[in-house]
Amino acid sequence: MLRIQGYAEPDKVRPAIRNTAEAMAVLAERIFVPEVYYRRVEIKSCVDGTISLETGTTFHSDAFAGVLHDCREII
Repeated sequence: MLRIQGYAEPDKVRPAIRNTAEAMAVLAERIFVPEVYYRRVEIKSCVDGTISLETGTTFHSDAFAGVLHDCREII
């Protein structure tokens, strides 16, 4: 939580701030209700590290060619 707030080294944060963050983490765990949504989307192409989806969305990563080259859908 402290890293999200911009603290690079949480161990060096003032005790009052660290204690407040810990208390808020406990509160968040009590009220958090996880929920997941997903949908399947057809892959139009996977070429040169770019995945193009039927929705028009594109993603870029050199890893795609190695791990998704035979995939027809993405979730």
